Amino acid sequence: MDITIKKLAKVNLGEHHNLPDSPGIYFICDQAYRVWYVGISTSSLRQRHQQHERTEDFKTHGGQWICYLSWDDVDDLHEWEVDHIHKFQPPLNKNLTQPELPLIDLGYDQSNYFSRYREIKQIQASLEQELEQLKPNLVTLIENHGGKIKTSEFSAYLNKRTTYSYSSEVEQLNLQLKDKKKEEEKTGIAQVTSVTIFPVVR
Repeated sequence: MDITIKKLAKVNLGEHHNLPDSPGIYFICDQAYRVWYVGISTSSLRQRHQQHERTEDFKTHGGQWICYLSWDDVDDLHEWEVDHIHKFQPPLNKNLTQPELPLIDLGYDQSNYFSRYREIKQIQASLEQELEQLKPNLVTLIENHGGKIKTSEFSAYLNKRTTYSYSSEVEQLNLQLKDKKKEEEKTGIAQVTSVTIFPVVR
């Protein structure tokens, strides 16, 4: 059985008393529905989480939800546990000091992630090109209707973005500021407030 995490019933990690008093399989997920741990209870999901030995680990790694499926067949539960540990590779099911970041359940096999990503990027580029081609005609239509169009489906109006050309003195100050920023980044004076990691797929 292939389980889609987002379609499961769920409770907040700290609200195990709301779990059913029945056997089942459960998934510890963070806010993005990454699966950090897969487990089963052959008697009671509620009792299992009243004194779960990994609760602190779940909290440390951002556990937000206990997603679960109640099921009485113990053989099925053991089989599903193995299958879904293999599918999601949840870090807390491994004996690792520093767990790897788990995958988010997207509803399709990870072997398709890269091809799907490239496909979406190509569609996005095509749509953005078409969007730019549409803009001049939309501006004309809105201007011809007095600057605003409103229907039962949408409303449209004009917005203005102004671009400035600055004096050589200001441009020089801007270059000096850029150099100063680079210097502080190299010397460690500048503090990192966030880091964004993104894929590059060509």
